[in-house]
Amino acid sequence: MQVKHTTHPGRKATIQETFDLQGATPFGGANLLLDYSRHIGLDRKIMAETVPFEKRSNAVFPLHQVVEYLVLGRVLGLSRISTFGLTEADPLLCCKWGVDGLPDPTLLYYDLRRFDSEEKRQVLRNVSLWAAQRRLGDGIILDIDTSVETVYGHLEGAAVGYNPEKRGRPSFQPIFAFDGVSRALLRAELRPGNMTAGSDPEFLARVLADVPEGVRVIGVRIDRGFQGEATYTILEGRDIPYANKLKMTRALKDYADQHVVFRPIGEVDGDILEVGAGRYQAGTWTKARRVIFVRKRSQDGLFAYAYDYQAIVTTYDWDPEDVFHFYNHRCTQETMIREGKEGFGIDVFSSMDFAANYADLLIKGIAYNVSLAFQKDLLPQERHWTIQTLRRLVFVIPAVLSRHARTLTLHLAAQFAAQSPLLAMRKRLVALRC
Repeated sequence: MQVKHTTHPGRKATIQETFDLQGATPFGGANLLLDYSRHIGLDRKIMAETVPFEKRSNAVFPLHQVVEYLVLGRVLGLSRISTFGLTEADPLLCCKWGVDGLPDPTLLYYDLRRFDSEEKRQVLRNVSLWAAQRRLGDGIILDIDTSVETVYGHLEGAAVGYNPEKRGRPSFQPIFAFDGVSRALLRAELRPGNMTAGSDPEFLARVLADVPEGVRVIGVRIDRGFQGEATYTILEGRDIPYANKLKMTRALKDYADQHVVFRPIGEVDGDILEVGAGRYQAGTWTKARRVIFVRKRSQDGLFAYAYDYQAIVTTYDWDPEDVFHFYNHRCTQETMIREGKEGFGIDVFSSMDFAANYADLLIKGIAYNVSLAFQKDLLPQERHWTIQTLRRLVFVIPAVLSRHARTLTLHLAAQFAAQSPLLAMRKRLVALRC
C-alpha cells in the first residue's frame, strides 16, 4: 500500500504501530558478508580446525557452526554474547545458515567454555592467522602493545595490577601483536591484570613462530614495557631489526648530556626538537647498543632552558631523525586497539569464566581480520573504512526477505543512500569467483 504524504503546517502526524511485517531483518548487508565469507572458505577453515574438538554428531549446532556464527555476529556489531539473543529468529541469517533458529546465548556461553586449553585456543588463532594472510604483504612490521581493561564483579583470572584509570580495581591485561603495514592482528593473549608488559618475553617468540611462511619481518616496534636483554636476544638472534623505547633513567639522561651531540630537527608547539645518537650499555645488558636520543627544549625562566628526553634503543643504522619518525609511526597501534574496542568489543568480557572470555577475545580477533580482508578484496584499494562506517553503510541496513515461486529476494530500500558502493562490492565479489 502506498502512503500519501500531505503537508499540514504546524500539525504533527500521529502514526500507529503494528507488528505484522514478515521477513524483516536489520542486517540486509549480511547477505553480502556471508557470501564473501563462504567464498573465501571461512566456514571450511573453521570446520577443519575444530574437527578434533567437535561436539557429538547429533548436536543441533556443531562447534564449527557456532564459531562461524560468533565471528560473523561480531563483524555485524553484536559486541556482547547477550545481544546474540536478538538475532535468534532473524529471517535472513536463519536462511543463510539453513536453520529454523540460531543458537541462544546460553549455548554460546557453553561452547565458548570448551576452549579451556592452549591447544584448543590455538585452533582459533590458526583461523585468525589464516584470515590475516589475505591482508599481509611480503614484509611486515610487528607492533606489540598491551591494554588494561578494568572488570567489575568476580571474573575468573582478573587481578589487581597496574591500572592508571581505576586504581585498585581488578583487570585483565590483553596483549596484542599487529602488522603495522596491513593493520592485521597476528596474535592476541588474555592475561591477568597483575602481569607487567614485559614479564613474558616469550610472547615475542610465539608471535614470530606464528608468522606465515614466506612473510618476512622487516622490523619490530615495541614500547618501554618490553625493554630488556631477553627481548633483544630473541630479536638479534633472528637478525630482526627493532626500535624499542626505553624508560628514561638518570643514567641515560647523564649519558645524553655528556656524550651525545644533538642537532635541531624542527619545532613542536614552539619548543625546539633535537636528536642525537650514541652507544650505551645499561647495567642489565650484555653489550652496548645504539640508542637514539630525542629531547625537546623549552625555555624555563628568562634565560634558562629545560629539556624533556626520550630514548630509543635500535639496531637500525639510519639517521637518528629517521629512527625517531619510524618509531612514532607505531601510534597506529593505538588506532588498531581503539578499533578493536569500539568496533569489536575487545574490552568487553561477558562471562565469569576465564576460558570463555579468552576464546571470545580470539573470536573477536578473527572478526577483526575478516573485516580487513573484506575491505581489501571488495573496497577500492585507496579506501579504508572503520568497521562502524562499514556497518552503517553496508551491513546494518533494513531489508525484507521474501519467497516467490521458489525464488528468494532481499528487498532493500529504494532510497538507500549507499546502494552504489554496495552494488560495486557485489560486482567485485562476482569477479573474485571468476
